[in-house]
Amino acid sequence: MIMVTSYEHPDLDGTASAAAYAYLLSTQGVPATAAIFSSPQQEVVIAYEYFKGPLPSQGEPFLAQNPDIILVDVSDSDDLASSIDPHRVIEVIDHRIVHRLDGFPNAKTQMELVGSCATLIAEKFAALPMVPPLEYAGPLYGAIVSNTINFKATVTTPRDRQMAEWLNDSLKLSSAFVHDFFKQKSALTEPLSMVLEKDYKQLELGGKLCSIFQLEIVDAEQFLRDHLRQLEQIMEDTRHQKNVDVLFVNCIDIEKGYNSIYASDQATQNIVSLILGVQFINNIATTKTIVMRKQMTPLLKQYLEQHKIY
Repeated sequence: MIMVTSYEHPDLDGTASAAAYAYLLSTQGVPATAAIFSSPQQEVVIAYEYFKGPLPSQGEPFLAQNPDIILVDVSDSDDLASSIDPHRVIEVIDHRIVHRLDGFPNAKTQMELVGSCATLIAEKFAALPMVPPLEYAGPLYGAIVSNTINFKATVTTPRDRQMAEWLNDSLKLSSAFVHDFFKQKSALTEPLSMVLEKDYKQLELGGKLCSIFQLEIVDAEQFLRDHLRQLEQIMEDTRHQKNVDVLFVNCIDIEKGYNSIYASDQATQNIVSLILGVQFINNIATTKTIVMRKQMTPLLKQYLEQHKIY
């Protein structure tokens, strides 16, 4: 048996890609099941309720069967549940510049720079050709829209647009879906500390531990100002508990098309200012266009490898 999964607390891209790829493999006679580890992010719940599809089951029980493992939307063993053995991974499908594929010695890999991993999975269906059922096509479409910020993010490629259009040929969703989806994503249903904890990812770049929280919401700058006191405490607790050197929040305004970035320490502000060409005022900096976390990571890596900080 094969288990298809993503990183802990997966977003919609990882969840939808895992579910759809497991379904595709099953239709080709390959026993496969999708699984998630820990609770998914809020956008996953929104999308799966909208398309009335069943969420993938928790993965821990499947591990007792010693399955082969396929990873989607993740390419770093540090982002996986600790119970997953990287040596059992037979395939990795992801779309990042910064990755650690050498951590999966037995896996074939597909690493392509598109806006969404869901695009790569949708292409596998289109190549057959085979239109996935609504419960798989809908979340795939939502993942592409979410990851590209409705095609406004500079990571967006023609392939993302093409696959979204191809999926929507069968879904026939109106533009109201996108607006309603992003509006619901902006209404946090959990405490901010829990939302950020689910999104926490830590990388060692240039000998320093780094983490970038990312939120995609409406009216990002006002959101940050309304939550400054909370954010200050969350950042202080995170630096203390995780021993992080570089830490900031990348808050993407999904309607206005720019980032508001919050950093509470001077060293992080200096680095972010240099790599993105922004200026911090009262701990908040604003970009002119959308810059995704996956785009910031290689810039941060390059800077930290070339400069010694504190």
